[in-house]
Amino acid sequence: MKGGLIVLFIVLSCLLVNAATERITLRMGENIIMQDKNITLVTTSEDAIVVCVNNEKKIVTGSSTVNGVSVIIEEANRNSAELRLQYECK
Repeated sequence: MKGGLIVLFIVLSCLLVNAATERITLRMGENIIMQDKNITLVTTSEDAIVVCVNNEKKIVTGSSTVNGVSVIIEEANRNSAELRLQYECK
């Protein structure tokens, strides 16, 4: 019985993902350092943003992964964006 519980614990532990999640607001040109990633909001509009993660730029509408960081737009306007960022810790 103990052996079965130990095996179950190990299997469940392997399935869990160790990730950091932050919800932040950035103005155009501002950045945040998350783990070892430098995340900058390059430009924004009401329906899309351009984000740069460690020198990799991408246009994001809704959600996207940029250089290993999941970027989800919660709210955006012409000056700033509220984002949910998720990064898998290694």
